[in-house]
Amino acid sequence: MVTLRKIVLILIGALVALVFVVLIGRIVIIRMSVLPMVRSLTGCDASVGRVSVGTFSSYIVIQDLKIINPSDFVEKRLLNAPEIYIEYKLTSLLSSHMKFPKIRLKIEEVVVVKNEKGESNLARSMASKSKSEGRGGVASTGTFFGEVDLSLGRVIHIDYSKVSGGKPLTKETTLNYHFTYRDLSDSDLKKIVMQDVLK
Repeated sequence: MVTLRKIVLILIGALVALVFVVLIGRIVIIRMSVLPMVRSLTGCDASVGRVSVGTFSSYIVIQDLKIINPSDFVEKRLLNAPEIYIEYKLTSLLSSHMKFPKIRLKIEEVVVVKNEKGESNLARSMASKSKSEGRGGVASTGTFFGEVDLSLGRVIHIDYSKVSGGKPLTKETTLNYHFTYRDLSDSDLKKIVMQDVLK
């Protein structure tokens, strides 16, 4: 009986250790996936200050995300987001229909740049996004967002195709935009950002 009890305790301990290893492995995988995912979605490099992952609850917090323009743009800034909070359904991540019950985006600034040829950094970024989705581009990939809380501080427009006195035409607009959207597909979210926020 004592031997059986020891075996049971050892098995329980092994299971707890296994669960812990799986959870830690999940955290490491998510942290390592953030920058490649940003690169895949935008076609641009990025840096992240910190990534926190819930050990026993399904959430991710990304702090100080900075997306950088492609190398042929003089201005390097594209987006600065102090905090991105994401709740996800773990089982949905294994399917083609990913579900995110809540996302909170705190974006300090977006820098819209046109190079000397008149090409926009956002246009190129969206073209990269469309390629990742296939020919349809705008079509939904099956990703669903329950609630999206979006804050955007300011948008800066820098146009290197219109230079005066050796300086590009620059316009800064303070928006202090804040709105909550519900029940969105990924294509809905893209349209909101491009048409409602950055228009």
